[in-house]
Amino acid sequence: MISHQYQALELPKKILSTTWKFHIFTGILLNFVNPTLAFALNLPKFCPTAAWDRTAITFADQLVVGGYPAAMFINTNNTIYVVHRQRRQILIWDENSTMPTKMISGNFSDSPSIFVTQNGDIYINNAAEHERVQRWISKNETFTTVMNMNSSCYGLFVDVNDSLYCSINDEHVVVKKSLHDLEMKPIPVAGIGTPGSASDELSKPGGIFVDVNFDLYVTDCVNDRIQLFPLRESNGITVVGGNLSSRTILLDCPRAVILDAQKYLFIVDRLNHRIIGEGLYGFRCLVGCYGLGSQSNQLVRPFALSFDRSGNIFVGDTGNSRIQKFLFQDSSCVNSSNQLKLCPTATWDRTAITFANESVVGRYPTTMFINTNNTIYVVHRQRRQILIWNENSTMPTKIISGNFSNPSSIFVTQNGDIYINDNTKKDRIQKWIAKNETFVTVMNFRSNCYSLFVDVNDSLYCSMNKEHEVVKKSLHDLEMKPISVAGMGVPGSASDKLNTPGGIFVDVNFDLYVTDCVNDRIQLFPLRESNGITVVGGNLSSRTILLDCPRAVILDAQKYLFIVDRLNHRIIGEGLYGFRCLVGCYGLGWQSNQLLYSIGFSFDRFGNIFIRDYENHLIQKFLFIESSCDIVPNQPKFCSTAIWRRDGFTFANETILGSQPRTMAIDAKDSVYSIHSERNELLIWRNNNYDSIESFSSNFSNPASIFVTMNDAVYIDNGNSNRQVQKWMLKANKSSIAMHVPSSCWQLFIDPLDNIYCSLFEYHQVIKRPLHNDQMATSIVAGSNRKGSAPNTLDHPKGIFVEVKFNLYVADCGNNRIQLFVPRESDDTSSITNMPYQSSMTFTSQMYFRRCNFEKFYYEAFEISVSETYYYTIYSSSNTNTNLYGCIYENNFNPLAPYENLLAQNDDISKTNRQFKLRIPLYVNTTYILIVTTSSPEDNGEFTFSFLGLKDINIKHQTTLANIQQEYSSEFTFNTAMFYRDCRIPKCYYESLEINVITTGIYVLWSESHIHIYGYIYENDFDPLKTSDYLRFEHDGTFVTTYYPYTMGKFSIFISGPNNISLNRFSPKFSSCIVGDQCNFYVKSIGLTLDDILHDELRSNKPLNDQSISIKFSAVLTIIMFIAGLINSFFSFLTFKSKDVQQVGCGLYLLASSVTSLLTITMFAIKFGFLVITRMNVSMISLSVFQKGCKFIELMLKVFLYSDNWLNGCVAIERAFHIYKGININKKKSKRIARWIILILPFFIMGTFTHELIFRKAFEYPSEISRNESNQTFMNRTNEGISYRPIQCITEYPHSVQYYNTFILFFHLIVPFIANLCSALIIIFGAARQRSKAQKGKQKYIDHVRAQLIEHKQLIISPILLLTLSSPRLVIASLPGCVKISEYLWLYLLGYFISFTPSVLVFIIFVFPSKLYMKTFKQSLNIERWRIHR
Repeated sequence: MISHQYQALELPKKILSTTWKFHIFTGILLNFVNPTLAFALNLPKFCPTAAWDRTAITFADQLVVGGYPAAMFINTNNTIYVVHRQRRQILIWDENSTMPTKMISGNFSDSPSIFVTQNGDIYINNAAEHERVQRWISKNETFTTVMNMNSSCYGLFVDVNDSLYCSINDEHVVVKKSLHDLEMKPIPVAGIGTPGSASDELSKPGGIFVDVNFDLYVTDCVNDRIQLFPLRESNGITVVGGNLSSRTILLDCPRAVILDAQKYLFIVDRLNHRIIGEGLYGFRCLVGCYGLGSQSNQLVRPFALSFDRSGNIFVGDTGNSRIQKFLFQDSSCVNSSNQLKLCPTATWDRTAITFANESVVGRYPTTMFINTNNTIYVVHRQRRQILIWNENSTMPTKIISGNFSNPSSIFVTQNGDIYINDNTKKDRIQKWIAKNETFVTVMNFRSNCYSLFVDVNDSLYCSMNKEHEVVKKSLHDLEMKPISVAGMGVPGSASDKLNTPGGIFVDVNFDLYVTDCVNDRIQLFPLRESNGITVVGGNLSSRTILLDCPRAVILDAQKYLFIVDRLNHRIIGEGLYGFRCLVGCYGLGWQSNQLLYSIGFSFDRFGNIFIRDYENHLIQKFLFIESSCDIVPNQPKFCSTAIWRRDGFTFANETILGSQPRTMAIDAKDSVYSIHSERNELLIWRNNNYDSIESFSSNFSNPASIFVTMNDAVYIDNGNSNRQVQKWMLKANKSSIAMHVPSSCWQLFIDPLDNIYCSLFEYHQVIKRPLHNDQMATSIVAGSNRKGSAPNTLDHPKGIFVEVKFNLYVADCGNNRIQLFVPRESDDTSSITNMPYQSSMTFTSQMYFRRCNFEKFYYEAFEISVSETYYYTIYSSSNTNTNLYGCIYENNFNPLAPYENLLAQNDDISKTNRQFKLRIPLYVNTTYILIVTTSSPEDNGEFTFSFLGLKDINIKHQTTLANIQQEYSSEFTFNTAMFYRDCRIPKCYYESLEINVITTGIYVLWSESHIHIYGYIYENDFDPLKTSDYLRFEHDGTFVTTYYPYTMGKFSIFISGPNNISLNRFSPKFSSCIVGDQCNFYVKSIGLTLDDILHDELRSNKPLNDQSISIKFSAVLTIIMFIAGLINSFFSFLTFKSKDVQQVGCGLYLLASSVTSLLTITMFAIKFGFLVITRMNVSMISLSVFQKGCKFIELMLKVFLYSDNWLNGCVAIERAFHIYKGININKKKSKRIARWIILILPFFIMGTFTHELIFRKAFEYPSEISRNESNQTFMNRTNEGISYRPIQCITEYPHSVQYYNTFILFFHLIVPFIANLCSALIIIFGAARQRSKAQKGKQKYIDHVRAQLIEHKQLIISPILLLTLSSPRLVIASLPGCVKISEYLWLYLLGYFISFTPSVLVFIIFVFPSKLYMKTFKQSLNIERWRIHR
């Protein structure tokens, strides 16, 4: 059978109709080169759940920045620039400064824009008076004009090519000019100069942004959209707002736009008074989400937006004349488990659903984990298996078997790695690595680990209940032994002791929470504190809650605690109002609302609670009741005997309220609201304080009712005179019309869905209107235009109340009764049931990726519309075993983006009939798309669905294909290209394709094959040796590339999208200008080592006979050079140890050179042998030995080699000096200087190369196996452990260190070279000139030169030989460009060997040409012979 592997992949809508390079391969993933490095501003990379504190800190108010600040900029150093428009100053804050540290005054006026480049130059608009853009040059602190235009620049931007962009608001155009161009006049790049909404037009453009691809993003204010203008394109593409509002988000005059590192957009939505952001899940409001106002969580007409490098958002809050700082919440990204933010009234269904019983999870389930993807992990203790459920799965979708026994804890990190305690071999924790699906041991301990936790710093915690302590270790530390962080190892109740600790939790501040079972408490151990703090239970039981052996603890996003109270058989939670029982509140037992010795629980991302019901052998699921957060405030829960004092006291009298007060409301903060009917004033007593009254006057007349919401909005009846209900936002002191009414509303009410209700006393009915709908139309929900006593009529209704289930209670005054109106369901005779609509899903139905993973679902689409706005119920039925799933979308359904426009989804409302039920408000003049699909992939069958509502619903079956599908097939064979997909495993086959996209949009790509595959997608180009460049996507199972090494087989690729796509084979060009391969490569132009030159020549695990000719040649040459060097150094040492040649410093230098030459050639031979042996037979060398050899052998070789070079240079200098001084030379001083130089020189050279100790390292290649072996063989051998792992010694320098290294190498190479050259010239020409002057007229100057050559030939031959031998290396090092070893191997190899010949030929260079030294050598040789034969 062929297994099917699918992966949905969205190509962002901002991608243009351009040529894509789509590469299917198995290469290494290097870190993506962040394009933001080219920018002067901060473009952070955020997680999908990134969040900011909605309450801002005022960074600078009007006293500092003046009125209406518009221009603001933050660079990558966190330096903040703000323009004070009134003072014509640029205010500058250094990082962490609270007040400006610098002020720049200039002749600019009313500047709305500013941009600062990386070198600190400031570009500022100065068009209000002078029609120009000025540049403040940081180097000399002066202003110059760089651009002239006809109007003000609302946005400035300098791209990475130093082009300056200006959006001219009044001329509806964006222009640019190169800063390197002396011409002041810019050229247009967007807009045509007249306002309009066409793709090539703009209307009042504002902020702009240019990315590294030179794509221009423009905020198009009047058109309420963001336009993208690709490079050299005059037609823009709407990416947000405009005609895409229903698919993205609705904008109202956007004024600024920024892209983050992932090209997600962040926008200042000016007239909506908010900042919105894009992410993996679409657009959302980030800050300023509470309407316009001056509170710290509100904005008024914001103008500018910037990130600091910590991700905090700075907003130019223009209308409030301030700069606001919204702090990025680090905790929003870090946890692999679900930490929800729950409302104070959060409630769960007390009756559980059994998620898994004993037949699935075995007996006594102890371990469970739910990650943020809603993947559930449970350990089957008896079968030694980890069971994994993907989201919405009812049975395990994956099972991992392992050699662990009776585990009690499990933890899953964000990358999917699983940590599990194992008692098979006592004292260990195992890690299952998700990437290669293998187990390794990461920690040893003394006893069973009851609970595990991995914090955000990758420290692993273990609570040892039998040892009464909690320990931890860093996962980056190779040491297996952990350290104690809580408890003393003995039981006790003191603050530093624990007694049988259980569950643990570590928050983002690294504070440790421990369930202390026997002490019935929760202990908090702050970071680095050994004394715990009791936060729940124990001696705080009377103030918190009484615990009985707590066994697990979790913190939510607000740091409220949720606890398994084991021996009380319940789950308790903390909230705004303290602790309370959440579930299991009916005592121990086996009923669905009871628990029996539960030991752990987890939240899913929807807030549902999953509990390990230990002795019932179940995993129980308690559903979170979403509507519990919508409860109207001040609905207390009273006991059955509750009573109130019969004698009340007067809160407010006629003097305060006037006569016949009719209205009153109390909000959640116990503030009391009422209306003084005679003065038409709103009176407020804050926080039930009747000594202080606030009053607000307006144009309402004799209001009958008032209602206050949780966001402090006050709704006041004004129907008596103005026929409307007014909404007041008191903080902003603004009012608006909330509802039109025919008469006064006796009572107002707003339900949890923001529907406003009005009881019309005179019209005998209750009406309502959705507040989130722009249409002001109302609908009747109770009564009619005529009074009556029938169930569907009312007689002068007054008070009303709507509870969370939307049941409406009405005080029917004329009938002396309270009427309950239930929302219209199937049992309501007044509702209309549409005729059932029948259809089916078959193998010919359309398919889509509902969960954006590898699972495909059949679906049918239906277009629906309604004639009256109301709540409608859609429910399904099926006569087959098909498990149906329903989704409803607004306006449009895109199967390639199933989360766009999604309003509601539901499946399996009853475990018996497997149907869906949707209850949702539908509005007139809106088109909805109902999608009927299945819960299980590739399921099909017949189905029926029906509607309940006030009116008939129009239904139309959609049959038009939503996408076009194409297929490409190929096969991996022996001839397919290979390289390292992951440098931890051997080579894999790969194939690369080129994709040409005709239509911009979202595309889905997937594959089918019987082999495990891996894939990547690149933009514009692909280099197999630089796999991080241009990388856009990667995914396991997306495209055909083998996951395991040396795997061959056939595959097919499918691409689905809005238009045809061309797929063609693509042959990438490898980079030749590198040393190494894609697992480790670097560019070099100087400082080649033997490792670099022979990197590709050495054949791993092969004997010398099977090596290349270059290796054999190098081995023979090394042996010859070593023997020759040994002989030369010995003869040279015999010569210069004589006292006769040590009369001056030259003899000492040559003696030292004899020693360093011997050391150099010896270390050279060791270096070559070490390199060859470690590559030919890795098993002979341990990794630690290799690492030390890698670091120190090359370093010592360079120290000895360059010491020898410098000593030879010193010899040349000494000889030249000697010739120059003649008989006047001070021999004692010369010797003294020589001794100091010989002593200092090695330490000096070693000091210049200390950076090599830091940056030289051992790189371990993956184990190679035969290409005939299967991936299963590889997995087996991986589990057994493969001893053969080739290792390479590499050097990777940062740019700054690379520059230093190049300088040092040239310094040690050129200075001795120049010393030898200059000394030879001085010896010849200097002495000749001296003699020519002394013997004027007797002999020509050229004759003196010849005489000097003859007389001092022994002094000239040495430096000439040294110059000749040094020249090849100097020439190679000076070649332009980078090293191309593969093309010029023999050039670099011979040049390298020649550089060591001075050390090999020291005797021939210095002794052989000199009669004196040869005479001394013969005398020393005779003396040694005499000693031997004596």
